[in-house]
Amino acid sequence: MTAVAASPASESSTPRIHVYALLCAVVLVPLANYPDHLVWFDITPKVAALLSMVGFACFTIPSNLLFRATNRKCATLLPVAMIAIAVLSATFSQAPFLSLGGSNWRRLGLPAEVALAVFTILQTESARNEPRYSIWCLRASCVALLISSLAVLFEFEGMAPLLGLRESPNAARPGGVLGSGAAFGCYATAPLFLCVTLWLIDQARLWRRLATIAGILGFAAILVCGTRAAVLAVFLGLLVSLALIKRRSTRLLLGGSLVLVAAAVGLALAYRTPLSQRFEQIRIDPWGGTRLYVWRDSMGLLSSLPPFGYGLESFPRIYPKIQSEQTFLRWPYTSHESAHNYLLDTLLSKGPLGLAIALAFSASAFFAFKKLRRESELPYAFCLAGHMACLTSCMFFAAQVSTLISLYLPVCLLWASPENHN
Repeated sequence: MTAVAASPASESSTPRIHVYALLCAVVLVPLANYPDHLVWFDITPKVAALLSMVGFACFTIPSNLLFRATNRKCATLLPVAMIAIAVLSATFSQAPFLSLGGSNWRRLGLPAEVALAVFTILQTESARNEPRYSIWCLRASCVALLISSLAVLFEFEGMAPLLGLRESPNAARPGGVLGSGAAFGCYATAPLFLCVTLWLIDQARLWRRLATIAGILGFAAILVCGTRAAVLAVFLGLLVSLALIKRRSTRLLLGGSLVLVAAAVGLALAYRTPLSQRFEQIRIDPWGGTRLYVWRDSMGLLSSLPPFGYGLESFPRIYPKIQSEQTFLRWPYTSHESAHNYLLDTLLSKGPLGLAIALAFSASAFFAFKKLRRESELPYAFCLAGHMACLTSCMFFAAQVSTLISLYLPVCLLWASPENHN
């Protein structure tokens, strides 16, 4: 990933149509919303944006690029394995309808799972075929974070109706166009670090400034959305960055950390009613609601786990069978649609092989980073940190489609690095 100067020469070639479709997916999936008509957390418009943009990219990508895209090692084998295990999981599902269409909360049925895997293949090949595409992809992620962060901050200020959005039932956890504070917090962690990557490699002053603004507003929005897992993930990502970058760049990281800490302290000291409400909620419920209870109950499903899991999105059907009386009595009005943990949810829905593929996907990001030359490590360090931050936040939630785009995109950029062209 090299710096791109702001010169006419650097913008001389026109990207192919499939590139525009993939860029639109990066922007539209987190932002797609149907204001004031569907329930505030409805995910359907985002899944529709993913399926339409990835489908359009498949129809418009040149055949020679498609052949090369499916003739790679890691960047092809893992996505193909993701498709295969998703098909097997849906075929032998104990809740076939949910495995095809997905639950109301996530809609991560078979079509969405396949589209996400194809998205990773095409994104990687596009960045390999056209080096400038990595810059365009980072810019798209930056724009999506900026707009979604502004929506969260506006909702935090009580301005959601002006945007045509329904306010979250929990005023202390605004989610903007992502629908809930948890959905926004998990999604925003990786784009936050990709803004740093964009700032490092893009020589266009406008985009560097935009990356700075998006990063600051994105972190502020993560704080006000009230998602503790996202805050933890950001600081873990900073630690990963500190471990990966070279000493000469430590000042950059420390300076950014001080800015984030100052923003956090300023928001914490500000007398804002939603923040006060959220602090009170955390004080009353320090362990995150039903999460620990659901994790404990879900372990009972492992003893009879089928080879390919219980099926995509099958959790709402299988969990009531083993839900403990203590969990039910403590949270009688709660609908459990996931295990509230990305890896546990993957294990239950896709079986041990599905979990192994998910872990291999993250491991491949580390191996891709290790192949880099020392002089090109710095921006990719923040790509890897972004992936790890997003994965950390997903340890407390089941990922929605916007979060999975955020989780996969940094790995695609690492796979597409010149040292990983194999």
